[in-house]
Amino acid sequence: MSKALMVTLAVVVALFSISCMTKSVDKPTAYPGDTITYTVAINNTDKENLSGTFYDPLPSEVSYVPGSVSRVISGTVTGGLSYDESSRRVQWSGFVAAGSAMTITFRTVLDPLLPTGTIITNTGYIVQGSMVYTDTTTTILVGRPGLAGLPARQYLPMAQKKAAH
Repeated sequence: MSKALMVTLAVVVALFSISCMTKSVDKPTAYPGDTITYTVAINNTDKENLSGTFYDPLPSEVSYVPGSVSRVISGTVTGGLSYDESSRRVQWSGFVAAGSAMTITFRTVLDPLLPTGTIITNTGYIVQGSMVYTDTTTTILVGRPGLAGLPARQYLPMAQKKAAH
């Protein structure tokens, strides 16, 4: 028997389901060289236990901040959480008991030479047996320092700017 659940992602798991899994980024718009924090929350509110692997390969436009991967656990969660430098991914493999939750956070730094308008997409995955499920995807739009957040009148040509005052 399979259950399908749609929260911010679709997950199909034999005999039990992940009732809530979300992924977010602290800065949907960022600048070259900014530090970005990703957060992945896995909640198992089903009556059965979850066993599997989560991995999140980093996009080429970011660099991992060493030692930044961490987790907060509520209930019973086993397994190690780490960053694998050779595959450039955050990974966890273990067990989340029914009614338990885990929140994973890690930081990255945007490449300082990224051009304005670059879109960075980051996708994580859950693997259970031979099944692979895609986690929510976060997207960051790279802005240009000095322009974002300025009032519109500051973009006027100098002649128009003087006339506006």
